[in-house]
Amino acid sequence: MVRLSRSSRHSPQPVPGRAHDLVREVVLASGMRWEGYRRKWPTVWPGVRSALEEFGGGELGPLLERLRRDPVLRRALRPRLGITVSRFFRGQQSFETLARVLLHDLPSAGEVKAWSAGCACGEEPYTLAIVWGEHIRPARPRLILRVLATDIREDCLERARRGLYPPSSVRNVPPELRERYFERDPSGYRVRPPAGVVVEFRRADLLEDPPPGGCSVALCRNLAFTYFGPEGQEVAWKALAQALLPGGILLIGERESLPPAARHGGAFESVTGDRTVYRHVP
Repeated sequence: MVRLSRSSRHSPQPVPGRAHDLVREVVLASGMRWEGYRRKWPTVWPGVRSALEEFGGGELGPLLERLRRDPVLRRALRPRLGITVSRFFRGQQSFETLARVLLHDLPSAGEVKAWSAGCACGEEPYTLAIVWGEHIRPARPRLILRVLATDIREDCLERARRGLYPPSSVRNVPPELRERYFERDPSGYRVRPPAGVVVEFRRADLLEDPPPGGCSVALCRNLAFTYFGPEGQEVAWKALAQALLPGGILLIGERESLPPAARHGGAFESVTGDRTVYRHVP
């Protein structure tokens, strides 16, 4: 029976090889996709280590057994397996394609709803806000964008609400946009969403909680289709389809792909051949 060594329990640094195997076993038993964690597993080692102590008495076998038969425990463990590394304008080309597509579809006035699922610390919903301010608002000044950004980690949501980011998070932001939408702070950069955009952060679980409805845009990037297993991915794409209006636009990560059932079953079709931008087809 595998048990944590004393050094593994108290050291914040993973023990090469040994910790890698522990993380892999817990990730797979939790219904997640190991390929997404392969390079980033040290990030979740502290959460795995604490789960081993709390739910397995320091032993791997009892924890795995509980995870396989207890969906409540799997749900409770998901926040500890979250990868929260992100930055502004990650995949800038995808956002530019999104803006071009939206300009053809949006009304001239009123309110548009967007959902950012798995928003982590807020970089992606704020990127959407900046793109809106640059590309949509000049052509649709009477149109309001309301973004609901959700995540399962309350610590990430608190950081997102503060809107304060280290220089590494804004390194992809063009200098002229950094001047317009950020304020220099001793700790880094504080984001300033453009006029006509409201960003709200709320705790929600993509796999458990009902999705919002009536959305014209949904972002689900570098989460479900990177880290979730097949069952989780199916739940995720169906929730995203449910959230979107007919013709609504879904944006996923550059290294992700929708499951075949989502594409060939008629729920989503690629927009302009871009593998990251899809239109919802009911």
